[in-house]
Formats: sequence, structure tokens, C-alpha cells
Amino acid sequence: QDYRGFKGTYASLLGNAKARVDRVQGQDQQTWYRLSLIPPRTHDDAKSLCTELRSAGLTGCWIRPVPVQ
Repeated sequence: QDYRGFKGTYASLLGNAKARVDRVQGQDQQTWYRLSLIPPRTHDDAKSLCTELRSAGLTGCWIRPVPVQ
């Protein structure tokens, strides 16, 4: 549901990217959900996208490698 909201808000930046959601248990025992874009982009593409998303108002954009299966 959140990704649909992101797609609507940042449609020109996200294009036809798909999403993967990972459930993460924090040290404080809270559950967090991490949204990743698929397919993985190059590091430079990911960095540029995060910069553009931050400029458009999104907070909390991180780049991390994702194993491809």
C-alpha cells in the first residue's frame, strides 16, 4: 500500500520499477518494513535516484546491495 502511494507521488522518478518489502525486527523489538526497488540499479543510478527523491521531499532513502536470485 505504501509503495502505491510512493508510485503516485513520485511517478516520474520511479517509472515502472517494482518493489520488494522486507520485514525487519529492530533491536527495540519494533517491526519495520524496508521497501526496495527491483530490479537493482547500478550504485550510481541508485545514488542519483535517492538524491532526486530527497529533492522531491522523500526522507529516508538508503542504498544497499541486494542479492540477486
